[in-house]
Amino acid sequence: MKKLIYFVAAFAAVATFYSCSSDDVLEDIQQPSDVEEVQGKPLTVRVNGEALTRGEYASAITGFKMTGLANGNYGTEWFKDGAFTKDGSWTNNLAADKKSWPSTTAKYDFFAASEDGAAASVSTSTLTDGKISFDYTVPTDLASQKDLLVATNIGAASTDNDGEVSLNFQHALSGIKLLARLAFVDWNGSIYTNSGISDVVDEYDDFHYGYYIEIDKVEIYGFKTKGTFTFGSATSTNTKGAWESGSWSAQAEPAVFVLDYSTSPLVYIVEAQAGITNDTEAAAYTHVDLLGGTSSVPKMTMVVPQTTTAWVPSAACPTDGSASYIKLHMKMAYYCPVSKAQELKQQYLDEGDADTADYYQQIIDDNGCMGNALQSWTLSEGSYYYPIPTKEFSANKTYTLRLLLNRLYKSGGTKAFSGASFNG
Repeated sequence: MKKLIYFVAAFAAVATFYSCSSDDVLEDIQQPSDVEEVQGKPLTVRVNGEALTRGEYASAITGFKMTGLANGNYGTEWFKDGAFTKDGSWTNNLAADKKSWPSTTAKYDFFAASEDGAAASVSTSTLTDGKISFDYTVPTDLASQKDLLVATNIGAASTDNDGEVSLNFQHALSGIKLLARLAFVDWNGSIYTNSGISDVVDEYDDFHYGYYIEIDKVEIYGFKTKGTFTFGSATSTNTKGAWESGSWSAQAEPAVFVLDYSTSPLVYIVEAQAGITNDTEAAAYTHVDLLGGTSSVPKMTMVVPQTTTAWVPSAACPTDGSASYIKLHMKMAYYCPVSKAQELKQQYLDEGDADTADYYQQIIDDNGCMGNALQSWTLSEGSYYYPIPTKEFSANKTYTLRLLLNRLYKSGGTKAFSGASFNG
């Protein structure tokens, strides 16, 4: 019988996404002149996606790490933690005798992981209690976080799709956005006539047209950062993997996400807007992104999928991670539009009142903030707290938490602001 020989140039793969109009397998592979001859059908991979459209995070896969094991018998390996990268064309670090299917009849299971679309730092071959799993820690520093993507294919054979293994990557972490705004009414349901979002402006004096708020620190408490991810297996009902429950005992320290804006505070200006008559209309007016983005293009933090436990405002804020809440350090002052301050400055110059004119010049210099002009933040400065609700945060989903800045609490759980203004 004539022996069939297959020439293997590389591990052929295409990194596209499910939302694309097509995801074709790479063809016309050029073969190096010194390629080694190996027996068996060449292994090829199709990399699909599942709506990987979460803002600034991975939008294309150019690398991943993958393990191939005998179906349901993970003591028998084909290859472990092979790194696959795309730099013009797909390459991998598999040994030459691992680039082709070992059998024409046996089935195999494949486990893959990627971070920010590149080969993941985790192992895809750790066997624990008969399942493939890995431990993962989400950094509390947003700049260091990576979008963890995972994929499996269970029971594939060389006779399926001419030896092509299809991988459907999905986000393994939860994404959270934090937006804040002013409510239209106070704790008791009374309209904030000087909240800056009411159209009742006749009660302002010369310069109180709203509020100027600076936030110089945001702290997020009560989220766990470590977990164990277990891939789906031949006996699993979820072949895309699931986060194991009960694995949080390995967490050694409370998780606190800190965003320090002390050198460049977040500035939130709320100015009177005619026509707003209720909180539904006010909700669409303006927000500040507490993670440093914009209200139209907010940033996002990653967390391990979990269920939070809300802080109950009647109790002091715990710092051991047992309750979830957001701590803000902020300053608040009255606001005067720069255009109005310029008008008033000129008015007082014309009247020969240079001191008052200088006062409005300070407001102009501070972009309408009256805190420095008055030599103090006229309303309040300090740390305030907002509970994060008890909620299940699932993998492959993004959540938006919206805070009301005039519904904050003090550390002991008392309401920070009451009445028809911010004065507390």
